[in-house]
Amino acid sequence: MPVLLHLMNVNGDPPQTVAEVDDQMYLAQCPSNSWFGYVEGHDSSPLLTDPKVVSAMLQRYGKMRSQALSHEPTACLLKQMQGGL
Repeated sequence: MPVLLHLMNVNGDPPQTVAEVDDQMYLAQCPSNSWFGYVEGHDSSPLLTDPKVVSAMLQRYGKMRSQALSHEPTACLLKQMQGGL
């Protein structure tokens, strides 16, 4: 089952979906500057070496990083959520 990551809007608008992640994703760069991807899943855990596939993974990871909260706003959000339980 995919996990949807949402970007929380401060102005009260509904959250927008920023990425869909099915399994855990890992990226690694070797000393020769080539990239490899690894996806850990329930049915299979492939090592990905196709540059087009790895490039798509790097782009998805970059998008998630660019839209993620930093550690301080994340801590504040978690405290607010905890208080609302």
